[in-house]
Amino acid sequence: MQFAMPLETASFVNASARRVAMMKQCLDTIPETKRHRVKQLCTTRWVKHHDAVTSFTDLYPAILRCLEQCVDELTDVKTAATARMLLHAIQQPEFVVSAHVLGNVLNLTHGLVELLQSIHHDLLTAIAYVHDLNAVLPRKWEAADESFLNMWQQARHGRSVWHRTHSLPRLNNHHRLRANVPAESPEEYFKRSLF
Repeated sequence: MQFAMPLETASFVNASARRVAMMKQCLDTIPETKRHRVKQLCTTRWVKHHDAVTSFTDLYPAILRCLEQCVDELTDVKTAATARMLLHAIQQPEFVVSAHVLGNVLNLTHGLVELLQSIHHDLLTAIAYVHDLNAVLPRKWEAADESFLNMWQQARHGRSVWHRTHSLPRLNNHHRLRANVPAESPEEYFKRSLF
C-alpha cells in the first residue's frame, strides 16, 4: 500500500470545515474510538506514518461513511467526484488488506523509529533494538499463515465494512505489471501477493 490514499483522504476530509463537521458526525457513530480526526502524514517524520496508518485503519468505517455522505450531499461536482474516487479506491480489497499488513509492520518498527528520532538514546541502544527486530521479523515470516490470518480477519471481519464479495482477481500467464500468483482462495492470494 502506498501512503498516497490515506494522505489524500486525510487532506480531503480536513480541507473543509463542512467535511470536518461531517467527519465528526460520522465519528460519533463509533463510540469506542478516542480519535477525533484523521491524521495526516508528515513527509519528514517517519514516526508519524505509523500514527497516520493506525488512525486510518481505526477510523475506516467512519471515513467510509463520511465519503459516502460527501458523495450524496455535496453540490460541488469536483468535490463530489473526488470523494467518489477516494471512496472507490479505499474500498478495494487490495487497499484494505495492505493497510492492515502495513499497520502490522509499522507496529513492529514503531519503537525503533521513535528511538532513532529521539535525542536521548545512544547508538548502542538503537543497534540492540535493530538486532531484536531482526530476530522478530524472521519468526513472523516463518509463521506467515498465523500472522496473515490474524491480519486477514482484522481486515475482513473486524471492520465488517466491505460491501462486496471477495473473489480472486483474474489470473493470466502474461500479466507482468501486477501480482499474478496462483491461489485457491482470496485469503491465499493476498497472503502471497501482499505478505
